[in-house]
Amino acid sequence: MAAAGHLFPYAQKKRILNLDRTRLWYALVVTIFVLGTAGQVTSEALVDIINYCGEPISVHCKSHDSDLGRIMIDISEDFMFKFTANVFGTTLFWCSFEWGIETQYFPVWEGSNYVDRPPCSETGTCLYKVAPDGFYCATAQQAQGNSFWTFYKKWSTYVHVEQIWNSPPPPI
Repeated sequence: MAAAGHLFPYAQKKRILNLDRTRLWYALVVTIFVLGTAGQVTSEALVDIINYCGEPISVHCKSHDSDLGRIMIDISEDFMFKFTANVFGTTLFWCSFEWGIETQYFPVWEGSNYVDRPPCSETGTCLYKVAPDGFYCATAQQAQGNSFWTFYKKWSTYVHVEQIWNSPPPPI
């Protein structure tokens, strides 16, 4: 009998130690997550596409989670969308553009995990001016001045947007 009574406190002590280890692992995981995402605060981001082509353009934007559909942007009009970027830096929005025989397809906003992301992605707001000679980019802060557009990409006549649209995005 004495031996059985002796094992009970040991078993209880072992259960308490296991519970303490579980709490410790949970606290460790939460701490690593918080420290790892401290510089990546979830925030609202915005993309604004303005048509300066002189004719309507067709635009189709989507992310892994959201397909905004194909829309027509009239002359001197814009298409704007907002979204919340995730804390992991993996948010990515792509748009395809068509204007007559001209086409183009590129990421208009990328999270911090992407190396070659548009410079405006760092500020959360990306402004795009679509013109006959190509695409210009600016941030909201640059838009406060007069000459803030920076040339970003040319139109392409050889890329068929629907072929690219169905291919997976490049790896992170």
